Amino acid sequence: MSFSSFSIIQREVAEGEDTNELQLIKNFEQWLQRENNKLSKILALDLSSNEEVEARYTKLKELQLRVPEGQYHFEELLHLQPAGKNWDELEELRYQWMLYKSKLKDSNNALMTSHFKEPNLFRKGRPVSACSFLRRVCCAALPLQLLLLLLLLLAFLLPLAEETQSCKLTNNFAHSFNLMLRHDRPPPI
Repeated sequence: MSFSSFSIIQREVAEGEDTNELQLIKNFEQWLQRENNKLSKILALDLSSNEEVEARYTKLKELQLRVPEGQYHFEELLHLQPAGKNWDELEELRYQWMLYKSKLKDSNNALMTSHFKEPNLFRKGRPVSACSFLRRVCCAALPLQLLLLLLLLLAFLLPLAEETQSCKLTNNFAHSFNLMLRHDRPPPI
């Protein structure tokens, strides 16, 4: 049963009665069991060649792409707010759903880390070379180096500018204060 048929059944049955809630829970539980079986079959694949690793990777990605839709349908089940016995079944289903998502994520991460030695296997672009790392480091360090060079030039040019008269005139307050303290005439009467 696909998600589209699951959605149709869910819309037909979503009247809010106890048996309908139970049917929706059972439908989701069956779907989850099928997805879990698919995951188990994928994890049982032999990984002796690169093609088999790529096949497992694409199948895991397909399962991963169905998780958001499954999450949506599970949240719809939660909004029904079943009571009594149905609530206990929903709690068990919540545990199974979380376990499935965790197992899917862990198996995907394990595949990536175990075959990390072959990074070109999962990349569809140009191969990664040692020069690309050096290029990225240089691009990241270049703005910082230019800033430090500018500060160094500024530090060398500032003392040269102090010798000119324009810098003496910029400090008008100190210049005028010195003039006020000098008085060559006798004090006023």
